[in-house]
Amino acid sequence: MSKEEVIRLLQTTKNLKHRVCIALLYSSGLRIGELLKLELKDLDFKRGVLRITMGKGRKDRQVPIAQSLYPMLKYDLDTYTPKKYLIENDTKHTPYAATSLRSFLKRSVANAKIKKEVTPHTLHHSYATHLLVMVTDIRCI
Repeated sequence: MSKEEVIRLLQTTKNLKHRVCIALLYSSGLRIGELLKLELKDLDFKRGVLRITMGKGRKDRQVPIAQSLYPMLKYDLDTYTPKKYLIENDTKHTPYAATSLRSFLKRSVANAKIKKEVTPHTLHHSYATHLLVMVTDIRCI
């Protein structure tokens, strides 16, 4: 996806929780499983990072939180007041379902009039591609 398509996707996604999901998948290069397992304790606003535990290959890592996301993340936390997970089911306080995420992403892509097939992993790859275009060292990505 181009940067313009990502921006259009975010602009047409009206639900705050859904917008946060899309923004984190793209801006931090998260995989869908990593996003859904993110707990509140994994947010480190002081250092500007998210701690990913047991990511791909059962490895732990830290990824940056884009400064531009801070207001949206804080507003999301104040609005939905999650108990354990950053993105959780409102009534049961369990992790959000991957099928739900894929479903609203599909609707948002249609609303943004993006003709490409977009999945959560597409956002992950777009993040890495955009870093490469900005001449980021491949070992850092």
